Amino acid sequence: MYYYEDKKFREIGAELDVCEPRVSQLHARALEKLKNNLVEKRFHRFMRRAPSDESVEQEGTQGNWDKPSGTNDPSPDDVA
Repeated sequence: MYYYEDKKFREIGAELDVCEPRVSQLHARALEKLKNNLVEKRFHRFMRRAPSDESVEQEGTQGNWDKPSGTNDPSPDDVA
């Protein structure tokens, strides 16, 4: 009603038989729910695209199978 019919909270309250501050509360709650749903959907979409921890570990240690994962220090063989 507020967005589609350009009605003021006072007019909406009169139609719904509630006071203007209550319409404002309902409006704020509806906006919060919409925002949370959008954030949650974006998070899930991001998580589907993000590489798994396992693939990141494999990429980081590729070619260094004799070294422990997560180690960036050169081995004595690499220094010579």
